[in-house]
Amino acid sequence: MYHDRIGNDDLPLTHENMSVIMGVRRASITHAIHNLEAELWIKAQRGRIHIRNRRGLAEYCGPFYGVAEAHYAEIMGHEG
Repeated sequence: MYHDRIGNDDLPLTHENMSVIMGVRRASITHAIHNLEAELWIKAQRGRIHIRNRRGLAEYCGPFYGVAEAHYAEIMGHEG
């Protein structure tokens, strides 16, 4: 979702930022990032995440990709 909004493959995010946003432990973020890197979908570097394979990430999310945006548009009465 963040990638959709900034239009850049380099996301300025730290593990700590993501853990606060998602309400999970930082260790859980680190574990998930390692899994996504193993699939070659992302590359984590200090203070940023580089999207390497957007299509792979979207396919991994399956039907859940876009759900938050659709709900937001529904409750706000518009798209975007």
